[in-house]
Amino acid sequence: MAEAIASVFGIITFVTQIGVRLFELREFYKQVKSAPSDIETLLSDCERLDRALDGLKLQCRQIASLGIPNTVYNECLDSCGTALRKLESVAAELRSGMSKSKFMGSLEAFLRKDEVCKQKEQLRTAKVDVLFASQILSKSVHI
Repeated sequence: MAEAIASVFGIITFVTQIGVRLFELREFYKQVKSAPSDIETLLSDCERLDRALDGLKLQCRQIASLGIPNTVYNECLDSCGTALRKLESVAAELRSGMSKSKFMGSLEAFLRKDEVCKQKEQLRTAKVDVLFASQILSKSVHI
């Protein structure tokens, strides 16, 4: 009797493990399938941020022409631009891989998602620095 119960528990455990693995496989498939659109969205976001940074750099030059020091703001803009270029580079590599083979490129995007997340986090930090420096500069202009 104990052996039968142990066998039933063994079967239940096995079926549960199969269910978990199937769920993980399904999630993996979804992520690989959505990779091309995710990369295109990321590149589009990068282009938009690049245009915004260009506008901020122009503003920075105008402020400098008034004789107001803005070295920290410039450094933050440069840092943000550098982080943006790194993220764009990774995303462009991934898009290039997808253009050669959609499945293999999508798989590569999935495998490099940690790298993309790291670059996104660096960019997010640089954007916060720009906002902070912008607020400080804005207060110094209005004083």
